[in-house]
Amino acid sequence: MIYNIEDFRKMIYGKELALQIQRFREGLKTIEKSHVNYFMTTPLLRREHKPNQLRFHYTTYYNGKVYGFGILNDSDLRGDIILECLMLFVEVFKSKFK
Repeated sequence: MIYNIEDFRKMIYGKELALQIQRFREGLKTIEKSHVNYFMTTPLLRREHKPNQLRFHYTTYYNGKVYGFGILNDSDLRGDIILECLMLFVEVFKSKFK
């Protein structure tokens, strides 16, 4: 049986959460694109990958009830970019905070 990745995510997370996660990831890509000069000029967090990328600075997790996001301890990401990511997370998942 062959599954589409979106169908697989919907099976794991449920349709609503899968859509929120997709929206969040798209937002993170937008944040990275808006700071492309920063990522091109900062030292690599992961040596084998050029250029530096936002995905190397954060982690997400899902425990069956809660989808979480956090900045890695070894990240040297600028504070304004961290704040953008956190604000995006709250905006996308705000219904979960009510």
